[in-house]
Amino acid sequence: MATAKKTTKKTTKKTAQKTKKLTFSPNKKLNYVLKDIYEYLEEYGIEEIENNKKLFPRAVDYEIAQGGGMRIYFDDIRKLYKRAGYTGVDKWSNDKLWETYKRQVGYVADRFF
Repeated sequence: MATAKKTTKKTTKKTAQKTKKLTFSPNKKLNYVLKDIYEYLEEYGIEEIENNKKLFPRAVDYEIAQGGGMRIYFDDIRKLYKRAGYTGVDKWSNDKLWETYKRQVGYVADRFF
């Protein structure tokens, strides 16, 4: 059973400073989305991510997007992409939006954990 990580002001400040320095992509919009995903994955925990990678090696996101306490509602994901600056997100189907998000979750999990 996973234990919840106690967050304090110090740990959230360190995380915020750490993610400000991270650069995932030269594309500012994509970088914004990937940083957001990274913050969620940090809270999820390295052990859980590694466990998901072993259990679901063929899944694009290692089943982290659904089971990792991440954004699962299409409206929340759309809002994230809009805040990042993507303008055509409203035209995307829910399937395209979800698949894109899962692919990016998998990318961050692979690359940084």
